[in-house]
Amino acid sequence: MTLDQREIHRKKRILEYAERVGNINKTCRYFGVARSTFYLRRCGPHNHPNKTPDEVVEKILHLRRTYHMGPIRIVWYLDRYHGIKTSDATVYRVCKRHGLNRLPNRVGRRAVHTHRYEKQVPGHHVQVDVKFLTLKQKKGASVRRYQYTAIDDATRVRALKIYRRHTQANAIDFINYVVDKFPFRIRTIRTDRGHEFQALFHWHVADLGMEHVYIKPRTPQLNGKVERSHRTDKDEFYQLLTYRDDVDLNKKLLVWERFYNFDRPHGAHGGKTPYEALREKLSFHCIQRQTTPPIPIGALMSPLVRALLKQPPHRLLSQPRSSLRNGARSHRHCARARQRQVELVHHVRDRPVLEQRHAEHQPHHLLCRQPSSSQRRRACRTQRLFNPFPREVLAKCIELRRST
Repeated sequence: MTLDQREIHRKKRILEYAERVGNINKTCRYFGVARSTFYLRRCGPHNHPNKTPDEVVEKILHLRRTYHMGPIRIVWYLDRYHGIKTSDATVYRVCKRHGLNRLPNRVGRRAVHTHRYEKQVPGHHVQVDVKFLTLKQKKGASVRRYQYTAIDDATRVRALKIYRRHTQANAIDFINYVVDKFPFRIRTIRTDRGHEFQALFHWHVADLGMEHVYIKPRTPQLNGKVERSHRTDKDEFYQLLTYRDDVDLNKKLLVWERFYNFDRPHGAHGGKTPYEALREKLSFHCIQRQTTPPIPIGALMSPLVRALLKQPPHRLLSQPRSSLRNGARSHRHCARARQRQVELVHHVRDRPVLEQRHAEHQPHHLLCRQPSSSQRRRACRTQRLFNPFPREVLAKCIELRRST
């Protein structure tokens, strides 16, 4: 008789003696067994009614082991793809019970020393960076590839493309791909100071009507969103990838890009995908634009603007020096200021005709070009001297004056 058979025979004798005597205390004293142990042997293990089902535990452990997801992200995946409602505390207890509460080779958290921000308008800031890839073939040889990544600051919509070389020509080709890929207009491109983002790339971005901004040297946290997306690529895509050739790699990367944009829950949006966040932001801005009451033009017109609209352009050059504001002190500044007044009135009155002629000969993406730094400084200096209102306000004033 083995040890297990002897233990079973002993437990059976205890239960038979308790049934024959009818006294549990006497039975426990006779065999030297605690009452809790006797009840456990008689009733079997206790099952809690709210215990997590085994199939849910298997799904949690699979996501944790395979994709290295945190408790909150596991909750989002179970809710979205399996219809399972659970809490992050339950997921953490399951992982801790099975020894998976700490992931391997993961360093501790670093103190945040930058101010986190998030743009509210899609396309206001697009961060671009390059991820260096070292892939291994079946024979064991290493292959070097470069993943160009662009991510929108407001919605986290991404565009990915892999190149064999790390050059400005590839960076320019990638920007053209991003412009065609994103469903909104891009205002600013934000990059580091790498050699692939230098003069040729900078002026190509300017020709497309966008602004190119460099981050400070040795501060990758200023492009933190694209850097964090690269870590997501490493944890959820490249660690599961088996490299065969470039054609297969590009196909898999396209599938991963679609999954990231349309199906993957994102932590910055509370479990929503980037395109769901894009739809919400676009609907919010449309509703806000419809509900904003129009501002009366008369309330925005200053006395100087009224005086400019009442006088013809050729009389502005003959205005006395005393009619100008105190900001222009020298005769040279006054002459420049009077010339800017003439240019401003001419530009406002002829703006519809000029825009129509410009649209006939220029492509659409050149109509949204940003002014240069010298033009912005000149506009700010003119605003300090004369406080001009936006062009739309002046154009509306001229229309009101002509109609009256």
